[in-house]
Amino acid sequence: MSAFDFTFISVASFVFSCSLLYSLVETVLRLKAYDWIKKISLSLLVAMYAILGFYHYKTTRYFDFSIIADHWMSIWRPGSFSESLKVADSIFGPADYVRTVVAGLVMYFLVRYDLKQKHSFTWKSVLITVASFVFLFSLTPNPVDELTSFSKSAAYRVLAIETRFQEKYKPKADQELPLVRDFVSKNGIQKKPNVFFIFVESVNARFLEAKAPNGQEFTPFMNSLIKQGMYFERFYAQSIQTGRSHFASLCGLTPSIYGKEFEKFVDRKLNCLPEVLKENGYYTVFSKANEDVHFDNTYTFTTKHGFNVMNTMGKGCQNEDKDICWGWGIQDDIFYQRFFKYLDDSHMKEPVFGTLATISSHMPFNEVPENQRYIYKNPKNRLEYYSNALRVTDEYLKTFFIELKKSPYADNSIVFVMGDHSFPMGEHKNFQNETFAFEENFRTPLIILDFRKEKVIPVKRVKEAYSQVNLPATVLDLVGVSTKVHFQGDSLLGAPPPYVHLVQPYGGVYFSVIKYPYKYVLYDRSEKEYIFDLEKDPEENLNLRESWQDENLLESFRHEVGRIWFNYDMLTQDRVWR
Repeated sequence: MSAFDFTFISVASFVFSCSLLYSLVETVLRLKAYDWIKKISLSLLVAMYAILGFYHYKTTRYFDFSIIADHWMSIWRPGSFSESLKVADSIFGPADYVRTVVAGLVMYFLVRYDLKQKHSFTWKSVLITVASFVFLFSLTPNPVDELTSFSKSAAYRVLAIETRFQEKYKPKADQELPLVRDFVSKNGIQKKPNVFFIFVESVNARFLEAKAPNGQEFTPFMNSLIKQGMYFERFYAQSIQTGRSHFASLCGLTPSIYGKEFEKFVDRKLNCLPEVLKENGYYTVFSKANEDVHFDNTYTFTTKHGFNVMNTMGKGCQNEDKDICWGWGIQDDIFYQRFFKYLDDSHMKEPVFGTLATISSHMPFNEVPENQRYIYKNPKNRLEYYSNALRVTDEYLKTFFIELKKSPYADNSIVFVMGDHSFPMGEHKNFQNETFAFEENFRTPLIILDFRKEKVIPVKRVKEAYSQVNLPATVLDLVGVSTKVHFQGDSLLGAPPPYVHLVQPYGGVYFSVIKYPYKYVLYDRSEKEYIFDLEKDPEENLNLRESWQDENLLESFRHEVGRIWFNYDMLTQDRVWR
């Protein structure tokens, strides 16, 4: 499951890409244009090739146009530009920017001398350039040069041509609102409980109940919570970013294949969990530790789709709070304290549905204050940075439960502690979340804790596979609400789902369907298939597709991928809710 494809054809495409670059240079030199235009054009061309190369070197993958397409609006939204720079800085170092500028300047001065020679414009040079590019573009689904790969990802995203796979396996809608159904709670509740979702940033499930080389637990507090609640060992985030996970967890729908849900589908007719709870007497509040409420269009989407209030507890990060802000926002322990203070000051009546999005363990993980580095005092790589960030985030989590115990909600609350998504930490030599579809891209913990006197949630470990689309139905089940819904998942307290659907929207798009212990992956761009046995091969090193014998199960996996496309179509066509 790799972006690399070192076949004879792909290596040949790299050789031809050198010819393409040369042809581009020659074509620009021969254009009837001012010399300064030629100099700048060629300098930008080389600089772009250099930055794509540095990105590939740092991340071991090609740059996907979809990353630009999905984040373009966020980059220019007020207050979000600095967040985008942090993402870039987590990949590129100062030396990379310097090398890119130097490459551009070298090309500028080389062209300056080359322009003194006579270059006559000919259609032949243009045709050679176009033919070279078309040849490279169509040669292989995974080119091994930067420019062609980036261009191919752009065409894949912009054209979005329906594949033969989609045509065959995507079901047809037999009614106007095919996702709407009746949901019946199995619990008769006299007093509705308060419900809290704690989305802990970037938690890789492999780190729970695990230890660092020095013997310290990465998450000692979360490990202690496992013994007090219902722990789902095989719980999956539906996708690989915070906004996508919030969408799945709150709206019960598989995230989008193209585009960010909070931006692309903000005006769709939806009936997400907070809307249902609000209609049933709940006060709904969404609170962030990140200082920017508008990042990823979160404020607009959440307030439009059911939350009474959406706020941040990190407003002062640029001023009076700068000593307790680092990374992407205010540190989590202060965030929890301010959240409960907000509830107290607002004098809101129970029941409350609170959604909390933490920030201290957000990538690039390298800003943990020195006096709070519990595992590695002098971290040297991303794994060690992440270990420190996760450990201090776990320590901060204690504060939520201290504050809850002091609050009027203490004896009538259900708390969901979960990762918003996972994050690879060197498994399969990968430290980035925007590529591949391995377990480390999606598996994240879920612990449900029941603080009511008459508990419904047992203390147990659940080994079956579930995912975030099961959360909304679970909450309705626990609070005794029966109604019509468009949620794809059923309650976590019932039978496990027949399939779990996962989407990796970048790197050519990967779809994953899990029917434990088997995991099916389709790389959409090339339609290559993978099958893993997660029980016998938890590291996903052996692709069983070539030796696979169960054609019925294989066909069912393919049909489930078709359902992911179907659900995306329903969102795009605004056919989810009335």
